[in-house]
Amino acid sequence: MKRYYTLLLSLVLTTVFFSACDNDDDDDTPACELALSATSLEAYVIEATATGGATPYRYAINGGDFQDNGTFEVDGTQDYTLVVQDANNCEATVTVTAQNASSFTDPRDNNVYRTVRIGNQIWMAENLNYITNDGSKCYDDEAANCTADGRLYNWEAARNAAPTGWSLPTEAEFQTLIDQYADATAAANALRPGGESGFEAQFAGECGITDIDPEEMSDCGSIDILGVCWTSEEDDESPNSARNLRFTGSSVSISISNKVLRYSVRCLKD
Repeated sequence: MKRYYTLLLSLVLTTVFFSACDNDDDDDTPACELALSATSLEAYVIEATATGGATPYRYAINGGDFQDNGTFEVDGTQDYTLVVQDANNCEATVTVTAQNASSFTDPRDNNVYRTVRIGNQIWMAENLNYITNDGSKCYDDEAANCTADGRLYNWEAARNAAPTGWSLPTEAEFQTLIDQYADATAAANALRPGGESGFEAQFAGECGITDIDPEEMSDCGSIDILGVCWTSEEDDESPNSARNLRFTGSSVSISISNKVLRYSVRCLKD
């Protein structure tokens, strides 16, 4: 799992364009000193902010009409050139790549996650790697495994791990994801690493617990073989179990597991 860190919690690009309005020695036209920055703290939303120049500002994206605010919803399929124009008709531009426009920065720890739009849903395209107070650890207690495949959470920890604006999916929401494809095999092929969907399911394995100390990691296994992501729902027939999405081999299905086991969390945008 790739991680990118920035001092501003997200990509910030700035460019200054001085020649959009004329200024010569024979008139009183002010010099253009206008700058534009663009951030993408939220997936598929770009926020452009102008500084300098003369207010009010107007903003446009990819040659479109100007508007009074600098917030733009995008689909993440292309790079985006944003323009700001001030009261003196000075202009500044900045470009945000498609990859950065479709990323999400978790403000709790500055971890940056790739995201993907599948149908009407927006998913993180990698497993969550947020450190909870308890109930989550790295596979085999190795930090490198968290970096590569995210943390493993028991169900109680998973329920409260998602950042604001995202959630632990319900069974129905996972089923909607599967139903985008012809059958379970087609879904597994599309959702697995390198699949056409961009979901990039991660086979992060699982970890159990000892009977003596529920917080002690033991019996980790199946890394690179098994991928399981918790849902937010308990099993109707067993209060000690909860439902999950399970990738094994060339198939994907909804399954049931004991809540104390540690699995991955894959977040869905609210």
